[in-house]
Amino acid sequence: MFEANDSASVGAFSAAVELGLSVPADLSLASFDNCFLAKIRHLSLISVDIGAHEVGRRVTRTPLDWAPAENGSLTDPHS
Repeated sequence: MFEANDSASVGAFSAAVELGLSVPADLSLASFDNCFLAKIRHLSLISVDIGAHEVGRRVTRTPLDWAPAENGSLTDPHS
């Protein structure tokens, strides 16, 4: 099962245990985030670290790169 973040995976883990399922024997859990929750051994979570700081830096930089020049024209910063 793939979850959007580690917190959701913890919720899925709890629900699986309540249903009598064993994680990871019966159900595998994977998510994005790689926060401290993924490091708790008994949870058996697979978590992908997407580098949130770098993603945030890039998405805020892109609109600034496309800001109009002083003459009002837009230029592609990557061309």
